Amino acid sequence: MIIKKINFHSTLLLFLPLYLFTSYSQASASNENVKTDYIGVFAVSETFTDILPIKQIVDDEWVEQPSKHASTAFSQHEAGIQGEWHNLTFSVSKRYDYFVHSNKDTAFAYYQDQSNQGVTPNKEHNINLHLFHQEAKGLRLGYNFTFKKVDANISLGYWQVAEIRSSKIHGILTSDIDSNITGQATLEEYYSHKNFLKRRNNESWDTEGYGMSVDIDFTWSINEKFMLRGQLKDIYNDFVLKNSGYSIGDFDTSGRFINSIGGVGYLPIYSGKETTQDHHLTLPERINLTGVYQDELMNYIVKLKRQGDVQFYYAGIESNDGSMQLLLDIENMAPEFSYQSQWVTFILELDSSSSKNAQKLNLGLALQIPF
Repeated sequence: MIIKKINFHSTLLLFLPLYLFTSYSQASASNENVKTDYIGVFAVSETFTDILPIKQIVDDEWVEQPSKHASTAFSQHEAGIQGEWHNLTFSVSKRYDYFVHSNKDTAFAYYQDQSNQGVTPNKEHNINLHLFHQEAKGLRLGYNFTFKKVDANISLGYWQVAEIRSSKIHGILTSDIDSNITGQATLEEYYSHKNFLKRRNNESWDTEGYGMSVDIDFTWSINEKFMLRGQLKDIYNDFVLKNSGYSIGDFDTSGRFINSIGGVGYLPIYSGKETTQDHHLTLPERINLTGVYQDELMNYIVKLKRQGDVQFYYAGIESNDGSMQLLLDIENMAPEFSYQSQWVTFILELDSSSSKNAQKLNLGLALQIPF
C-alpha cells in the first residue's frame, strides 16, 4: 500500500475538533442511545476516483493529466424514505450506481483527445475500458434479530431497473504525426439505452428490468472491551434485463486508403453483430468492517471499507455512546466526520479542502421522527 504525502489541510480538518470531541465524549459516557421506532428520509452519496478530480470527470473537461495509477472510478447515490417499527425495517428509494475500470494508457489517450493535443504519435496505447451502471427504484424489507452477542438486520431488496449498461472495449490504438488514429479493438456491450455505437432501439429490446439485493448489518459484542460492527451492502445482488440490446464485434482501421483529394479514408471500421440477449449485471459489494476498543474516555476505531476491488483503511476515535466519530482514511488522507442522534444522522468525508480537487467524497444525511 502506497501512503501519500500528508495533506496538512485535510489533517487539520480532522484534528481541530479533537478537544471538543474528547469533552463531548466524557460528558456522554454515561448516556446510551435509546432505540426507538422512527420514520424519516435519507440521502447518501459515495464517489471516488484515482483517475482525475471528480469535478473534471463529471464536467468531462480534463484540464490536467490523469494519474499514473489511473484505474478506477465509481459513484453510488441513493435517496428515499426509511423507517423502523419494532423489529421490522423498510425503505423506499431510488439508486444510481456507476463504475469505470480502466488503465493509464486509456485515460491518457482520452485526456489528449479531450484537450485537443492529439494522441502521442508513433506510440502504442493499450486500451482497456469497462464501464457499467444501473439506475433503479425499489423497496427494501428487513428484520432485526439477536443471537447471543450479535445484533443483526437482514434486508431484502426488490428493484425496478430503469436503465442498465455494461460496456467493454480493449485493443491497441496508435496515431501518426498527422494525428490520424489507427488501431484494432474488440467491443462487447449490453444496454437498455445509450451505447458506444449509438444503435437506435426500434422496440427491438427492453428498456426496463428488475433486480434483487441482500444487505446485512450487525454488531458483535465480543467482550466488555472489543466490538465488531459490519455493514454488508449488496452482498448479493442481481440486476436483470431479459431482452437486452447487445453488440459484439471488432474495430480495425487496417483498411486505410488515400481518397481522390488526398485525404485519409477507411473501409468499414466495425464488423460484428447487433442483436438482443439476456443480461445479468452484478454490482460490486460494499463492505464496512469496524473494530472498536472501548475505553473509559472514548472508543478507538479501525475500519476496513471495500467497494469492489477498491479498499480503504481508517483509524480514529468515537464517543462512548457511538454518536460521534472522527476517522481518517490513511492512504487517501481523507478525514471523515459522522454524528448520529434519534433525530438526525450525518456523515461527511472529503480528501481536499478544495472541492475542485477532490477525488473522494462521501456525504450522507438522514432526518427521522421517532415515535
